[in-house]
Amino acid sequence: MIDKIKNTFSSFKSAFPKESDDELKEDFVELTAKTSDLGGAKLVVKYFTLSDFAEVREILDSLRDGYTIAFIKIRPLKERNLNELRRAIDKIKKTCFALEGEVVGLEEDWIVAVPPYVKVHRGSLNEETSF
Repeated sequence: MIDKIKNTFSSFKSAFPKESDDELKEDFVELTAKTSDLGGAKLVVKYFTLSDFAEVREILDSLRDGYTIAFIKIRPLKERNLNELRRAIDKIKKTCFALEGEVVGLEEDWIVAVPPYVKVHRGSLNEETSF
């Protein structure tokens, strides 16, 4: 009986030959982690000056990376074209909303866009903050 089972399994073995180790090694590719020019920093604070609507693309690309707190000076575009400024801010807001981040206005000439894991405190400095 055992001989019969062995013969049956050996016929399966011949029908499905065992792959050699060389064949297995060819089936995968080793990937290396992407190195960054951040120098080990977990978060980057970047300063942008928005003087044209086309410059929004660079800001959005930085925000999509997920590691950027963007301080954006909006005065140059505000003085030049108010409608383009509205379009630019709407685009930044929509991107931050999609990324679950925040956009906060500072005074009249600045906005700050932050990733979702950064909390922006709104209120007076005298209020208690709990993190």
